[in-house]
Amino acid sequence: MKQYLETLKEILDEGTRIENDRSGTGTISLIGTSEKYSLENGDFPLITTRKVWLNKTILELIWFIKGDPDVTFLKEHKVPFWDKWTSKETNTIGPMYPLLWRKKPEVTSGNGMKSDEISAFDNIIYIDQIAALLNGLKEDMNKNVFSRRHYLSNIALGLRPEEDLSPIDNVERGNMALDTCHQVFYVSLRPLTEQQKEASIQYQKEQNKAFGIEKEVKALDYGIESMLVMRSNDVMVGKPHNIAQYALLNIMIANALGVMPLSHRHTVHDSHVYLSHVEKAKELLTREPLPMPKLYVNPDLSTERILTGNMSLEDFKLTGYQSHDPISFSLEG
Repeated sequence: MKQYLETLKEILDEGTRIENDRSGTGTISLIGTSEKYSLENGDFPLITTRKVWLNKTILELIWFIKGDPDVTFLKEHKVPFWDKWTSKETNTIGPMYPLLWRKKPEVTSGNGMKSDEISAFDNIIYIDQIAALLNGLKEDMNKNVFSRRHYLSNIALGLRPEEDLSPIDNVERGNMALDTCHQVFYVSLRPLTEQQKEASIQYQKEQNKAFGIEKEVKALDYGIESMLVMRSNDVMVGKPHNIAQYALLNIMIANALGVMPLSHRHTVHDSHVYLSHVEKAKELLTREPLPMPKLYVNPDLSTERILTGNMSLEDFKLTGYQSHDPISFSLEG
């Protein structure tokens, strides 16, 4: 995870100091950062210079995929990420990621969408973006492998919060608690090289071994490269989880389609370190990165199970994770 540390150093060295930002805390901000992380051979981009509790990141991803904005699932599993912005009246954070992923409202005719991916009401359609993404990739393996049209969008301008209202007040008016930071997740298929095809056999063997499954393996033909584009990213608190979460989504999609996870790129418009986190950021930069862990997804985690939300922590195996001591942060923003 040297890429993460290089971006962090670049922000501290070259970023703009902003004393009076929206949070009232202040930041050091840098416009336009990007890193690419390999997912080949089971490699998983989980930072090692401080402890990251991946289980909470996985549970939040499952919550997104389930599509219900009610936070009961998170509370039952003691995932605190959204506590600060949850309305007690609605028990939600408003129409954010879960709803946008599985029932995104759009004013459109629905051309090009299948009936199981939309439901119409007057001139509004509701798009199941996860179904559309998985179905579209599966189809294009047979007819248009280089398609550039596979993505998950969290941009919904009509649902954005009003800036003069608190997050809770926005939720209770039917708006998002916060403007979405994860804006677009792009996914592309790529044919594997002969060397990658050979490596895919060993990858599947290790995957099966991790879950105690005996299953025939063969060389795979395709792989998946992905990119998350973020509007805004808290580099010390949020970014390690964001990188891991969307890398994991790449791996889940690849697994469901029977292809190989190849790489994930993390691109951000405004990368920032809160002024209250600067000293801890400097401490983090003194620590030497440790070897990357491996992560495997249950070979039986199918498209159907993903679309029905039928998954749990037992479907994910992280191995070889070593880290330096945890660093605690205040949650700003």
